[in-house]
Amino acid sequence: MSIQSHWVVPIPETSPQRWKIFINAENPDQNFLTLSDFRLLSKRIALGLQRAGPWPGDRILPAFKGKLMAGGIFTGASPASGKAELAYQLKDSGAAFAIAGNSSLSVAVEAAPQVGLPRNRIYAFHNSATGTERTNGYDIRHWTDLLAPTAEAEKFHWVQPVDPRSTTCCLHYSSKTTGIPKGVEITHYAYGLDPSWRDNIQRQRTICFMPMYHAAGQTAFIANHPKTGIPSYIMPACNFEKLLKCVHNFKITTLTTAPSIVLALAKSPLCSKFDLSSVEEVLCGTAPLANEVSEQVAEPKAEGEQWFSGPTLIKGYWRNPKATLEATVEKDGEIIEWMESRAAKYKWLMGGFTFVDSIPRIPSGKILRRVLR
Repeated sequence: MSIQSHWVVPIPETSPQRWKIFINAENPDQNFLTLSDFRLLSKRIALGLQRAGPWPGDRILPAFKGKLMAGGIFTGASPASGKAELAYQLKDSGAAFAIAGNSSLSVAVEAAPQVGLPRNRIYAFHNSATGTERTNGYDIRHWTDLLAPTAEAEKFHWVQPVDPRSTTCCLHYSSKTTGIPKGVEITHYAYGLDPSWRDNIQRQRTICFMPMYHAAGQTAFIANHPKTGIPSYIMPACNFEKLLKCVHNFKITTLTTAPSIVLALAKSPLCSKFDLSSVEEVLCGTAPLANEVSEQVAEPKAEGEQWFSGPTLIKGYWRNPKATLEATVEKDGEIIEWMESRAAKYKWLMGGFTFVDSIPRIPSGKILRRVLR
């Protein structure tokens, strides 16, 4: 039997810099970004923003990596936001710049004066890659005016946070479940660590139909997948039938999705028209999936909730220490101390554990402890 060496690594068929990481699902052959393209474009935005005026810690309403490279903080808003909602977020976050798409440009222009955001710090973002359809008649600049020259951007060194564990990189606003929206702080360390959980990831394909202003879309498609080398096919909007067609055509392996899409996958007759056998993993979040699924993580007929701990979670609520205190617990070692005081030493799991199909027993029913050990 041949045994493969641990030191053997797969040889890529192309330079890693030329791997496609963002692909337009409607025009995949002509409209895409490689990792190298993505880095250079982000550096051009970062250098342009620095020259336009922000300093480390400024809050900026959308493009993502360029803002972080410039030393700013990203905050994203839903295109469905009204004037009052956007004005609240601009004021609460203290945003220094805003980049708005065509559908929300009028809202941004009307909301900005309410919070003192100068008109010359609002930029229009159009789906056109060339930027020829500029600003829909508004007297503001197009986002491409921010781009620094390529030659200068290639030499640009982006801002490194002094302490990534405590330096905020993103503000995501909550969905008003428990009151007015609160800014949720995510650190550089949290986003930088997220991709490291699967160092030896195999080549996969995923598709993005979730909004990039949302934490779920950012974490998967901007923070994680470029780092791990997973190509992402980008849809301009979520259309279920087009999604199924993309999964079929591009052999998508991983779906990062929301409960409404999972429900449609389970019940829609459209699914039978497409080959979805390539899908190996479905990651569902952003909202409860279903009552019966939620009940599986709680005792029968008892209400409950899950508490999570880890370096990729939130830093806290923006300028809201009271809400942070109510929603989070910072007591390192508390669970270990609790276990030490209540569990006998022989009950401790040492060296991990193994799942088995069944408990080995002799015909009389006695457990074979030696086999288990």
